[in-house]
Amino acid sequence: NGLHAVESPCAGSSAVRGDIVWVVTANDVKQRAEVLRLQQWLSNVPGTPVICTKQGLARALAFAEEDLPWAPKTWSLPGEKTVLLEFCRKHPRCALIYKPNDAGMAEAVFLMMGEADVRQKISNMRCHAAIAQVYIERPLLIDGRKCDLRLFIVLFCPTVGSGWRAVLFREGLVRVCAEPYAAASRSTLHRLGTHLTNTAISSLQPNGNAGNCTETLADLADRVGQNSWSTTWCAIRTMLGHVMALCQPHVPAALCRSFQILGADVLLDEMFEPYLLELNDLVSLKLGRTVLLGDPLVNELGLRQCTAPCFDHRAHAHAPSHTDDQVKVPLVANVLTVVQRLHSHGSEIPDGVLF
Repeated sequence: NGLHAVESPCAGSSAVRGDIVWVVTANDVKQRAEVLRLQQWLSNVPGTPVICTKQGLARALAFAEEDLPWAPKTWSLPGEKTVLLEFCRKHPRCALIYKPNDAGMAEAVFLMMGEADVRQKISNMRCHAAIAQVYIERPLLIDGRKCDLRLFIVLFCPTVGSGWRAVLFREGLVRVCAEPYAAASRSTLHRLGTHLTNTAISSLQPNGNAGNCTETLADLADRVGQNSWSTTWCAIRTMLGHVMALCQPHVPAALCRSFQILGADVLLDEMFEPYLLELNDLVSLKLGRTVLLGDPLVNELGLRQCTAPCFDHRAHAHAPSHTDDQVKVPLVANVLTVVQRLHSHGSEIPDGVLF
């Protein structure tokens, strides 16, 4: 029989038709979970924000009380400010990265170094909570530019009252900085295009590299060689499997049939060792990239200026992204295929669908 419909919820708290109720905001999740029919699926696992804020993930990993070499040292602010400043006194040349707890798209993210710099910058905190994290030096470079990986973990909760089954999608995005890499120092901390890979920043850099800031994992595997990539991919899968096992006890058992696509941001160093940077529960499935109106691509493709509310308030347009098409379209298609099989045939997740 399969899925009969995929329907996005309208405003309000009344029940909606369809086998899958696709939700986005926290209010959507709360309202729909309360009125979801027995056989319906929610596209969000209630409770995941607990592990997907910056501080939430840090707490979940710290609770394990074990050495996690792939987890950069992290402090929750403002609560651990004193401990952080003591670390800075002992390690004055250690670069740190500041991230607001609930922000996305690299909003209000910056680098800092040394006790005086850290004290000054965090004293100007405009958010109620944030983290400071040790900045990973010697990252893997692509054409001289820093990169990281946006991977996709899919949670499936086919049975009410049970935990999730987490699987890792076989493809992902390699996000590349717009500017050449330079080691973090007091003179380079301000160069966001050098240190931050987020596409909200790199795609808007007016230096001609904006169109070359993403590629697929398959592209990366071709660059480094299949043998090296196979070893790295096994290390990544092991790390993320450990992460999800540590996080699951912090999320209540599912109150409804649900699934969710999470983003896992992973950094590889020059030795191909993986580090977990963060988890994201509000994953962008948008196809395309943002370009400034001065980009030659605007005239070449006849793009129109964007008039919708966007992260960047500069005049810009949206251009196609072949990389997004290669990664996000099959991601969603495979996830819905698994949900369809679970909906029709029970709680066992078919092997080999996502990997």
